[in-house]
Amino acid sequence: MVIFDESMHQRMLLTLLVSMFSPSIRFVLMMHQLAFTRRSNSVHKAITRYIDTLMIRRSWRSISAGLQITDLATELAGSAYKSKIKTVLATPQNAIADDGTKAPFRLLFVGSITHTKGIHYLIEALSRVEPALRSKLRVTLVGNVDNPAYEAECIRLAESTGVTANIEWIGYLPFQELSEQYKQATVFLFPSISECMPMALLEAMSAGCVPIAFDNTAMPYLIQHGENGLLATNLDAADLARQIEAFYHLDHDRRTAMREGARQTAARYSRTWDEVSEQYRQFLIAET
Repeated sequence: MVIFDESMHQRMLLTLLVSMFSPSIRFVLMMHQLAFTRRSNSVHKAITRYIDTLMIRRSWRSISAGLQITDLATELAGSAYKSKIKTVLATPQNAIADDGTKAPFRLLFVGSITHTKGIHYLIEALSRVEPALRSKLRVTLVGNVDNPAYEAECIRLAESTGVTANIEWIGYLPFQELSEQYKQATVFLFPSISECMPMALLEAMSAGCVPIAFDNTAMPYLIQHGENGLLATNLDAADLARQIEAFYHLDHDRRTAMREGARQTAARYSRTWDEVSEQYRQFLIAET
C-alpha cells in the first residue's frame, strides 16, 4: 500500500504510472484540496482537472479532509466511485470555552499572511463600513507572515484607505495565547479565497465568535447564513462590509443565538486524534 498526498503534478503523474504498471500496489489518495482548484490558467486547470479525475478513479481509497472536497471528488470521478471516497475530518479537539470576556466591536482574523487568505478584502471591507461604526471597530490579525511582500502590500492598502488605526498586526501566537484572542473576539472575520476544512474557523466558532466569511469552498458547509454566522458574496468586499454592519445592527438576542449556533456547529465537527485514527483504520480495512 502506498499513501499519497495529492499535491504536485510530478508526484501525481509518477503515482499514475505506478498504478498502471504495478496493479498489485494499492495506493491511497489523501486530498486536502484538489490541485485543479488552485489553477487560474484555463488550459492548465483543464489538464489538472483531468489528472485529478484519473487519480481518484485509479486510487484504491481516496480520503478527503473536508466535506466540500468529498463532494467535488465524487462529482469528478462519478457516482460509481463514491464508495471509495470518504471524509475524515481532522478538526480541532481543543474546544475553547466562551468565558464572557468578549469585547464589543472586537474582530479577529487567524491565518497565514498570504494572498489566498484574502486579507486585502478584509482591509477594503473595513474602509467601506459606515463611518460611525468603523470608528469603533478593531481587527486583530494573528498568523505567520508567509509572504512578506503581500504583508507590505496590505499595510500600504490600509494606509491608503485610512484604516491603519483599526488594525492590530500580532504575528504568530502559541495556542494558549491564541485561545485568549478567540475568547475576547466577538466576530471572526475570515475572507479566505479557498479552504478545505479551516481549523481556525472551527476554533473560533467553538469560542462563540460569530464568523463572517465569503460563500466559497468549505464556508457554506460550515456557516448557515443568519443561523451561526454570516456569508458575503464571494470576493465582494462591499458585501463583506454590509455583513459586518448587519451583525452589529442585530439585537442582543440575535447575536447570542448566533454565538450559540457557532458553538454547536464546532462541537459537531470536533474530533480527537484517536477518533481520527480510528476512522482512517476502519476505512482502510473495509472491503469495497
